[in-house]
Amino acid sequence: MKKFFTLLMVLLLVFSIGLTGCGGEPVVDDEPEMDMDAVTMVQIDSDLGVSFLLPSDLELQDNLNYTNLETGENVGVVVSPVNGKSMTENSEEDILAVYQTKYEDVAVEDYQSNLDINGNLGLVVALSLTSPGGNPLILTLVVVTDGTNDYLVNYVYGADNLDGSLASNIDESITSITLI
Repeated sequence: MKKFFTLLMVLLLVFSIGLTGCGGEPVVDDEPEMDMDAVTMVQIDSDLGVSFLLPSDLELQDNLNYTNLETGENVGVVVSPVNGKSMTENSEEDILAVYQTKYEDVAVEDYQSNLDINGNLGLVVALSLTSPGGNPLILTLVVVTDGTNDYLVNYVYGADNLDGSLASNIDESITSITLI
């Protein structure tokens, strides 16, 4: 189960980091800052059985992630069958160990287990890490289970973009997660 969990977590992170500007030199953007008042929260009903709110500037991509291609903010959803142990039962150390094998400067910023997320058992873990390209990222992993499947919603944004639409609205998005 640990190998499966590790593989699933790495796969999800690879999908997410692939769109967060993780390679090469940081891009200097002379564009004016986005008007946060223009961003609204919109209801997303994914084909994977999860409904949640996301900022309107994140768009569905071909890889089924929701991404702002200008800022690199990214949200991905994965569903995994519960095979004896739900991922919501993983300890802080388990989560940390998975990410430390692939990324640098990994630290758990927040760990909340046994949460009730709209009537389902949930786990929320916020990590700071450095991408292979050297960019500091914040990754928030949310696992919600119905006992049969684990639903993973993975939020990734630059650690230097804490006032972006995703970082600014992440709590509202997490608390809106509903299994459909």
